[in-house]
Amino acid sequence: MPVEVDGLRRFAEALHKAPRRIRMEGARAADDMGRVLGMKLAALAPHFEGHLKNSIAHQVLSESGTRAQVFAQVPYAKVVDQGRRPGKFPPVAPIRRWVELKLHQRSGSIRSNELDSVTYLVRRKIARKGTKATHYVDRGMSAAKGYVAGRIERLANLLEGIIQ
Repeated sequence: MPVEVDGLRRFAEALHKAPRRIRMEGARAADDMGRVLGMKLAALAPHFEGHLKNSIAHQVLSESGTRAQVFAQVPYAKVVDQGRRPGKFPPVAPIRRWVELKLHQRSGSIRSNELDSVTYLVRRKIARKGTKATHYVDRGMSAAKGYVAGRIERLANLLEGIIQ
């Protein structure tokens, strides 16, 4: 999801002219911004067992720091964020695990046929109605945007000071 931040073009132009030391500062800033965005996303991600929250990571993709990404390492992150349309039944295993944990929390013990029945009913409801989007990514990016803009501005000022 690309995000436009004021000052980024000025930063990229100055970075192009910069010595290695400045490129390292850019990479450090990108790492810092990725870390902060990752923390915002993790704080806003819905959590049941915490797998989604704990899977959010970041990495700098270029030495100059002009490319970085924040990502979740679980396959269902996009569905949690954007929701799911009605249609096909969702996969059995993750729904069964969720039902098992929910039923165990309530009663302490679960019969196999009860687990199978409830898993089917939950999957059927998801197939019929879909799931609501949480928009944790948009909300996290909005929450981090001010920090990112400030960090880019500080970095651009540093570059201008060294280049001049």
